[in-house]
Amino acid sequence: MKTVDKTLVNRYWSEDRKFQLIGKKKLLLLPWESPEVLVTMDLMNPEGSLTRSQTKKLLQVNHMLQLLRPTLDALTKQFPLVRIAEAAAGNSYVSLILAWYFKNIAKHPAMILSSDSNPKVVEQSNDRAKALGFSDILRTAVAPLHDFSWESLSQSLFPEHWPEEVKDPKKLRPNLFLALHACDSLSCRAIHHAMQLKADHLAIAPCCQAELAAQWKELDTKTNPLRVICENPNLRRSTAADFTDAIRLLLLRSLGYEGEAIEFVPSEHTPKNRLLLVERKRQFDLKSLRSYLDLKTSLPFGQIELERLTGKELEIYRERLDPI
Repeated sequence: MKTVDKTLVNRYWSEDRKFQLIGKKKLLLLPWESPEVLVTMDLMNPEGSLTRSQTKKLLQVNHMLQLLRPTLDALTKQFPLVRIAEAAAGNSYVSLILAWYFKNIAKHPAMILSSDSNPKVVEQSNDRAKALGFSDILRTAVAPLHDFSWESLSQSLFPEHWPEEVKDPKKLRPNLFLALHACDSLSCRAIHHAMQLKADHLAIAPCCQAELAAQWKELDTKTNPLRVICENPNLRRSTAADFTDAIRLLLLRSLGYEGEAIEFVPSEHTPKNRLLLVERKRQFDLKSLRSYLDLKTSLPFGQIELERLTGKELEIYRERLDPI
């Protein structure tokens, strides 16, 4: 871990430099207030300076925090201990930022369980959490998404927060489930897993949505009304990605979640900037299920993983729909 010299950091961040960085913006994570976190994440140099790339990433991190803050603040009001899961976490930087938030901004008890399939990055994540003094609320385990077990991992990593006798496991569910690095159909599996756990909130940032585009590529373009899209690789990829997330959102709403697809990272930084941010409100929603079925009637080409995973659940509620 790099050593931070706070004297140099404070000297570097003059009032002029502070204004150049933030202007009139209200950022939560500031270099002169939390240098250790930013240096650990390689978002700042030890003496306080920022490269252009680091500046861009720092602004992205703060944008993400502002998007999640209403959810985080609602959870602190609702739960004495906020339980968070991040699957396919990579370097667990998102979990690290959330640990910082609960320690320094919310000042509220939290339990953040992060997981990834790579043992090396898991070890590094735990080392970072320990070095920053976050290991009491942030712990990372080796667990690929298909083998992610909230109950067993919680018992193993946070035994102090798991009673010996559990009368109602639903009360120990994750209040927020994140998957911001799951590619293609892994995002679908993450969504379905979180839904099965009855997570109160989901934050999913899909990327590399290639599943539907690959199916469209194989369609007979002579009879396909979308042939101009299917024949053009660029249009096919981007349109299929939009339809993939529209289907995901409709399925989430059909099975009781409310929320939107919002801009996750400003579009000037990356084209992969969509966040599905939803909250569980009810068991199901027939209006959304009808919208999903209408979409599939209009666009019957292809199927994504989340449709296959939720098929049986949807069939139960489909029987309650009035015939058209």
